[in-house]
Amino acid sequence: CQSPFILQKLKKELDRLKDDLGAITDKCEEFFSQAAGSPSVPTLRSELNVVIQNMNQVYSMSSIFIDKYVLGYLLSHLLVHSFLFKIN
Repeated sequence: CQSPFILQKLKKELDRLKDDLGAITDKCEEFFSQAAGSPSVPTLRSELNVVIQNMNQVYSMSSIFIDKYVLGYLLSHLLVHSFLFKIN
């Protein structure tokens, strides 16, 4: 059973990776505008879009999993403590 604190740390790392991808995307877009006449720009832009879409999917699915796991973890501990409190 993973601690929700470890998962929250992973969520922060995931947020940082998404931010880093945003910075890289900005640099790529700047490069694309400078090299607009190059025949490889459309292919590179397409590949960048695939990476961005994949990262967005990973980010979304991971965020949902982490949030639901933490909620379940907290609810289960609340129920256990509530049950133990009623027994005593």
